[in-house]
Amino acid sequence: MGYLLDYLKGIAVSNQVARRNAVLESLRNIGCPFMVCRDQVGVYWAENIVVRFGEGKRKLVIGAHYDSVEGSSGANDNGRVFVFFSH
Repeated sequence: MGYLLDYLKGIAVSNQVARRNAVLESLRNIGCPFMVCRDQVGVYWAENIVVRFGEGKRKLVIGAHYDSVEGSSGANDNGRVFVFFSH
């Protein structure tokens, strides 16, 4: 359980770029294949990190976000869910 808390602390930073990089590094460290999808929505860019497990016709979609309001850490809201799903 200690490693989950350490990981949560790693993404509990206010810098959004650093948090994104920590998320991607964590996925690489656990050998989880992923892809980053970017799309422009008006003047903004949305980015999703898509992780797929297994194969087959049945699908289950689970979402968690790591972004936050400027100057706040995403770990204060839904980052905990990301940690749970990614580990």
